[in-house]
Amino acid sequence: MWKVSLLVTTYNVKEQAKITLDSIGQQDYPDIEVIIVDGKSQDGTLEVIRDFSEKYGQSGHDSQEPIRDTAGSLPSNGSPSRIMVCMMP
Repeated sequence: MWKVSLLVTTYNVKEQAKITLDSIGQQDYPDIEVIIVDGKSQDGTLEVIRDFSEKYGQSGHDSQEPIRDTAGSLPSNGSPSRIMVCMMP
């Protein structure tokens, strides 16, 4: 089976990010990698990303690190198998 990589870019889109990430979290494909790139949002988008990461067993973005790879194994229930969060400088 193929690995699916999803690239999500965000910048001050809190509500849309929540809808998008909730939809990704509900997928049942067994091998999904989620890469989220944020342009230093100031509207709560990063909290939505953190919540998504924590909900699927990943640690949230650490604002002290410009790039955070939160790879880890998750239950085989279609949840993303890897979540990478990048903060643009």
